[in-house]
Amino acid sequence: MVRLLKEQMRLVIQASSNKHGVETFLVSSLALLILMLAIKLKPGTILIAEIMLISACLVGMLIGYFKMTEPRFSLVFYQDQLEFHHKYGCWELTRENLAVAGIPSIGDELLNKPLNCVGLKVKDYDSFLQQLAPRLAARILIEQRHLLRESLREKYQQIQDVESFLVENTDFCSQKGQVYSGLIAMFANRMINLRQLIGYDLLIPLNMLDRNADQFVYLIHRWQLNAESILSPVSDELSL
Repeated sequence: MVRLLKEQMRLVIQASSNKHGVETFLVSSLALLILMLAIKLKPGTILIAEIMLISACLVGMLIGYFKMTEPRFSLVFYQDQLEFHHKYGCWELTRENLAVAGIPSIGDELLNKPLNCVGLKVKDYDSFLQQLAPRLAARILIEQRHLLRESLREKYQQIQDVESFLVENTDFCSQKGQVYSGLIAMFANRMINLRQLIGYDLLIPLNMLDRNADQFVYLIHRWQLNAESILSPVSDELSL
């Protein structure tokens, strides 16, 4: 087997939500083992406090396991494109297709509340939608419902049944005349709704970043102006 080194420039972002997964799992497992041995060796019946400690260890193991199943990197910047990694798939956005990035907010000038995400505005829907996997689209639609719900309630306070506005149409026709259906059409309609409400098409939750929203937006602006200013050479091993 021959290994080649492929040199490329990139910058990786690790989600704050999936850090220390291995450590959490191992510490919780070790604590559970010690606790079970202590309970077995001590006289008398098991106490309520010991049951609660066992439950806490099991919860810690579960949290650690789910952290470990998340992708190693949540976002990867390359010279000409940005990749968003999720355990259900990945989407790509080229640098030339990104119009602007910012921090979405709701409210008026006197009371302006930022949302817990960074927003991206896309120039050409077709080039983005054509590489989006339906499985990932479905998951994002579910995960970001609360952000859309919050925006709807703030902008249209007279709406009584907000839930009825959260189900997107399953048909979509782009400005170029491309017709979409199913989950991709629903995602495209969600992009339209988000743009009308908060001015952005795509949302990146803050828990998928390793820095605050302002720093990440500044990073994107630097990448748009001069990608090489934020990228570092990385060697990827390719097996042949």
